[in-house]
Amino acid sequence: ITMGVCEVIDSILRTLHVKLSQLLKGATSVTELVKPLLYNEGICDREAVLNLDPKTKIEKKEYEDTVKRSRKGPAIVIICALLVIALLPVELIAVLTAFTVNKIKYGKIIKELNRS
Repeated sequence: ITMGVCEVIDSILRTLHVKLSQLLKGATSVTELVKPLLYNEGICDREAVLNLDPKTKIEKKEYEDTVKRSRKGPAIVIICALLVIALLPVELIAVLTAFTVNKIKYGKIIKELNRS
């Protein structure tokens, strides 16, 4: 689930043409950033024998990546843009209503404070 969410985030960033490698050094995608934190790709944990001599090299096994690249990024960006456009009039009406109510409620107090 975590890697799927990371792929969706990568898809959104690709849609918006955001290059993560310019923001973070060493990681070109969210998936590459999170994958080492979730599991170790190089050493099989069940069969690992760690040598006391640090000069010896450990064999790394290649694992097949089972997570597909997500194509949901453009759809998510379009839906978010439509929601912002659809909710913009509601937000403007709420802000204007609050401004008017505060102006009526505290207008006299503000005028008295400005005079003194």
